[in-house]
Amino acid sequence: EDSLRASRRDAWAAIDAVHPGVERVDIPHRVLMTPAEVVALTSTYSYVRLREDAEDVYAAVGELLATHPDTRGRRFLEVPYVTATYRWTAPI
Repeated sequence: EDSLRASRRDAWAAIDAVHPGVERVDIPHRVLMTPAEVVALTSTYSYVRLREDAEDVYAAVGELLATHPDTRGRRFLEVPYVTATYRWTAPI
């Protein structure tokens, strides 16, 4: 998580160097998904999809969702998302 924060901080610095004054607002929200949709979502990440054992990863995610006390037996799961919005006013 610390490396993710550092990479976001570096990315933000690079954006600000090109477009000073860019404003960012994060909008957290939740999306209802079935457990199968959550498993399918994992296949959209190339670092999972391109693994030789990708099918095992999908099976493990499905098994986790089916057995974890917080998700077991649930028809729908609330998946947290954050939409990042940016605004920049070009100098005249």
